[in-house]
Amino acid sequence: MAPILTFASPSARVLFAKGEVSFNGSTIEKNAKLTLPGTLKTGKDGVVKVEISSWRTNVALAPGGEIELKLKQESPEVNLLQGTMRWISRKVRNKLVPDDSVVTKVASIGVRGTDYLLIANPLLGETEIVVIDGKVEFKSKIESSDKASIGANQWGGLGGRFGQKIGKILTLPKNVMDYFDSVLKI
Repeated sequence: MAPILTFASPSARVLFAKGEVSFNGSTIEKNAKLTLPGTLKTGKDGVVKVEISSWRTNVALAPGGEIELKLKQESPEVNLLQGTMRWISRKVRNKLVPDDSVVTKVASIGVRGTDYLLIANPLLGETEIVVIDGKVEFKSKIESSDKASIGANQWGGLGGRFGQKIGKILTLPKNVMDYFDSVLKI
């Protein structure tokens, strides 16, 4: 009889927590271990950074943010419900690794080995992305053929004030990128 393979739920370790931070409705602090899936939320004064080592990823969430951390066919999936998050995934050479996927109400982002900021505004139904390092595939969830490749030092937006199709991808000047690189660098 062949052995039955099972996958353990991934876990996250809280590297930094300040202010009001909760996971699945319970308050968490630095060094807490979180068993995924679950919802990570910050209050108006909360900031948190977690490491999900099995995904080779660190995720930081700014004040007033909310994300769902879950699996999709054994690959990571993060649903940014609102707020600003920074996603940093480490590159893995010569290894087959699952594609990371981050979604918002209007967009999905496919990434592998990158560093970026993602801003979701559910009230306006819009998503913005600033890629600090690496490259992402930025796709509309409404129109599957609407997608763009966004590289380092570039910005893209979709929905709300930015329109229902991905517009021109902007290359940002160094002083603007220096600012974005400082955001959620905890």
